[in-house]
Amino acid sequence: MAFNSKKSYTYDDLPKLIGYLKRAAIDAYVISEESYFLEWYDIEGDSYQKNTISENIGPSAEFIARPGADGEGGGKNTSGGSAELVSEFDEVRKSIDAIVGKWRTLPETRYGSTEINDWVKVSSVLADRAATIDGISRGQGTIGADILQARTWIGEMNGAVIGEFSSFVSKLESVVGGLSDEVTLWGGALNSEIKMLEEMKSSVVETVIQGINAFNKVASDDSGDIDIALRVVETAVDAFLAFTAPSALAAKQGASGAVKGVSGRNAANGSNFVLKGVSSLKNDSPGVKEVDDYSSALEALREAFKALNENVKKVEKSVRKTLNDNVKVMQENRDSYDVTLKPIDSSGTGKQDGLVMNLLTVKNINAKMYDIAREVRRAGNDIVLVSLSDCIFRHSKIGLGPSGPSKAFNEMRDLLSRLLLDLADDVENEAKNFELAAEAIVEQDTATKARLDQMAQGIRSNRTDPWSKKAEPRTGNKHNVKGNQIV
Repeated sequence: MAFNSKKSYTYDDLPKLIGYLKRAAIDAYVISEESYFLEWYDIEGDSYQKNTISENIGPSAEFIARPGADGEGGGKNTSGGSAELVSEFDEVRKSIDAIVGKWRTLPETRYGSTEINDWVKVSSVLADRAATIDGISRGQGTIGADILQARTWIGEMNGAVIGEFSSFVSKLESVVGGLSDEVTLWGGALNSEIKMLEEMKSSVVETVIQGINAFNKVASDDSGDIDIALRVVETAVDAFLAFTAPSALAAKQGASGAVKGVSGRNAANGSNFVLKGVSSLKNDSPGVKEVDDYSSALEALREAFKALNENVKKVEKSVRKTLNDNVKVMQENRDSYDVTLKPIDSSGTGKQDGLVMNLLTVKNINAKMYDIAREVRRAGNDIVLVSLSDCIFRHSKIGLGPSGPSKAFNEMRDLLSRLLLDLADDVENEAKNFELAAEAIVEQDTATKARLDQMAQGIRSNRTDPWSKKAEPRTGNKHNVKGNQIV
């Protein structure tokens, strides 16, 4: 089947389109590069007719087989003459493959959908409200409601220990919010790469089609152009901003309120997000390239794909820098993402004036704290399942390489996982520590105080540093607290 300029083609049609491109390029090569004043070629169906005018013989003609619609074959003389162009046709095909070949194996869109769905699971656990982000529905977790209920019950009691625990819960709420915001930004990088990949596919198809049309015009002894309006940068930037700065995106698009997005602490005020590297990017277009022969058309095609790759590389460098910059910001503002557990020991459990303490309420509070820890731990374990490289893996010479900015993406992911798992441990330990402290205060029991001191010492001596890349993978409670005993 021949190329149809009026048909809409997709990336799935790319192998067929490359075949059409090769045939069109060979047509252009034969007509523009092999034709001379007294020796020229015409296209006649499935053959090239070589016309020659000689002073001694007069006009004569030979026929060279034309490639099929798939761009393969052709070049052999079918009329018994000496003219053959097999090697020349092979060189044309090699030139096309050198330009287009690496774009043939871009990953399927469904891989990106899988990773986005995995991100949604993590983000939903931490989110304090449901949201639609760039058309992606994210649910609301239970952590916010559990913290609110715990704070309500805490308000029914008073005392120094209650005050310390209340401070911890307030800090917990802030840290969960900070981590949720950073998970959102990290997801923005994922969304940016996925949407850019989709736009890359469209750009590849458009560029190949324009190449076919340009070569066809040359083969018709006419001039044409290749004019590619690249959109990969804008697409990637918008996909990132939709996650991290929806209001800025709406303003950029001139559609105030058109974007429903994140309304968390950082997303609302930009207090910690660093987006300069992404938000300032612009598309670089190769411009209109005039073509009037095979060589100029081939060069225009090569420049168009080079420009596409440079735009991809520019985006990925910026995404990488944005991820690295935000990890640095997190490192510089650790209190926003990491609680500092200060265990209570028996020294703070003496008799207190005005004390209001209810052990049943304490147990109810702790039940909520354990629920929170379970959800935080689930997020910490599930986040490592999200992979950027799995959904963008491609030819090594596209963008920053086969995995793009995956190294920076993974480093931020692993840091977030360590922080979440460490937080889950801290919540569990704080809850148990609070319960033992409350029992010690109410009962003034020596054995209970001894268990409290033992646990406090265990917490102090078994701390891990989630900020260290060398920290062991965490899948459970590494403070080694089980029941009332250090194990």
